Amino acid sequence: MARSKAGAARDHERKELFHNLTRAIRWEWNRRDFIAELERASEKKFSLARYILARIDLIEGRPENAEKLFRGTDETEAVVPFSSYGVIESLLRQGKIEAALAIIETADQQTSKLYPQLESVVQLAADLQLVDLSAAGSDLYSGFDQIENLLKELGGLEKEAEKQQKIVEKDLQSLHTLLNEKMVRSIYYFQEATFNLRNELRDLYLQQQEFESAIRQFREVLAIDPWDISAVSRLGQVYEWHGNWSQALKNYKRVYYADPLYENVTHRYNNLARNFADSHAFSGYALADTSRLTYHSEASFVNLLNSIWSYKLKLKTDTVRIFKPTAPLDPSTHLVSELSLSVPINLYFWKLEVAPLAGACFLNNLYSKDTTAAISGDVTVADFFTFNQVEPHLGMEVKLNPNSYLFFTGAYSFERQPETIAPQRPRILSHSGELDITTMLAFIKYPLFRDSSLRTYARIESLTDSNLLTTFSQSFYLGLLDLEKPAVNLKLSANVLYQDSSFDEELYYYSPQQVILTTGGLLLSSYHPLKEENALGLSFRAAGGSYMEELSSATEIRKRIQMDLEANINYYRGESAYNLGAAFSATYRYYPKSLPESQWDYWSLVIRVGYSAKMARLLAP
Repeated sequence: MARSKAGAARDHERKELFHNLTRAIRWEWNRRDFIAELERASEKKFSLARYILARIDLIEGRPENAEKLFRGTDETEAVVPFSSYGVIESLLRQGKIEAALAIIETADQQTSKLYPQLESVVQLAADLQLVDLSAAGSDLYSGFDQIENLLKELGGLEKEAEKQQKIVEKDLQSLHTLLNEKMVRSIYYFQEATFNLRNELRDLYLQQQEFESAIRQFREVLAIDPWDISAVSRLGQVYEWHGNWSQALKNYKRVYYADPLYENVTHRYNNLARNFADSHAFSGYALADTSRLTYHSEASFVNLLNSIWSYKLKLKTDTVRIFKPTAPLDPSTHLVSELSLSVPINLYFWKLEVAPLAGACFLNNLYSKDTTAAISGDVTVADFFTFNQVEPHLGMEVKLNPNSYLFFTGAYSFERQPETIAPQRPRILSHSGELDITTMLAFIKYPLFRDSSLRTYARIESLTDSNLLTTFSQSFYLGLLDLEKPAVNLKLSANVLYQDSSFDEELYYYSPQQVILTTGGLLLSSYHPLKEENALGLSFRAAGGSYMEELSSATEIRKRIQMDLEANINYYRGESAYNLGAAFSATYRYYPKSLPESQWDYWSLVIRVGYSAKMARLLAP
């Protein structure tokens, strides 16, 4: 009894010491990271890691898993002492006594030496389990009063079995609790002992750009020394490099509150906060071409919840005036509005982003009323909020960036075919899929390719009227000039585009018939810093080339020359950006000349304006 009290006192003293050590630093066992580290080591055939995993399973009440792990060592691994004893223990926990006896008969020398009583204990358990007391008849023991009394006592013990079983289960539960507490204390002392080693490991992983492994080592270091500001700051930088910007901001803020002047942490925080701030944007354009006039306006809001989750709300409206009839009952004027919500999920650790989208498109044909009706007062305020048709819009966009040279974007969309959203046009639905692959050519060690790229684009659209529209495009951009001061960039562009459709739909939407467009041009852009962190950006694009249609027709092939011009001015002021741009495109048909239509058979002019701003939450310098 005295020895039991002394042991309890020592255990209580250890618990108090451990509690005092960990209370100040708020240490908690990060079970997930610890188990994951052991599992990775076990996969690399480190038998000691597998042995520790088995011990944890045994303590936490999973003897089946523990047995598999204790037995898991193969011939190429070093044998951990006492593994056979671990197997025996796990078998006993499962009640597999005969299997435990079989292992004891061939036990290794260390197990037999350290546990000489083990065989006797297991043998006794087996004997008690195998003895069938009901088989002993009264004739066998007649005349032996002592034996009869012993049998009566055993019968009494049998009645007490249920009660004793509950006591044993309670004791086992207490034992598991004590073992678990001791295990957690051992893990803390292990982390404390490997503190310096983990500091070296994190630097090694950083050199090898194994950010996940480096982050785990940083966390282990900070678990023991949470006031190591250098480690907190460096971990923030690793999070930033790895793409986990929200966690990086938390680390930088923690450093800032400890020491605002530490290694320019305020600048690092504010830079990152600007890059990943919530934002809103407003834009609009006026588009005129050979058949219609469109006024487009758009508003959007993006909220970045953390490094993984965000959402984007967007509202678009188009007022369309069709003044050159291409379908029955045209011309008309109508208002089309679309409200959508997308939820981008940024799986930065896989360099993957998935963005599902859901929305609806609303058609209002208020303006199809004639001018006389509008003047006479037949138009009311309620007419502006009356929607004649509502169409669903569903979609998904996937972005993958496996390295610094390759960028993949894939998208799927289900919606009403945009050109058929008009009062007098039939309802035609569209399923479309597209793939965009951009390859940066900087891996070619030649100055001319440092700012060059290839872009491959493909799109397939299936319509409910059984038409199938296909588009394929290949673009090449060659960097000719890239200056730093002033920032000027000049590129040469070349593009080949092919479009086709199953049949020619002449009335309701554009359905290209074996169209091939080849163009070449120049892209010039410049960036000019101004006073007080303001800046001006200018860009200009000019391209021209050959446009041919109905290539399979030997007599009716149409040949055109296409010209594109585009100019943009961007003004940056603090967290805001203002945009003004214009674009003009035209095609001139030079063959055949005998057609009644004008040889300038298509032109379009677009004038754009835009405003966007980021709502960054910055730290005071």
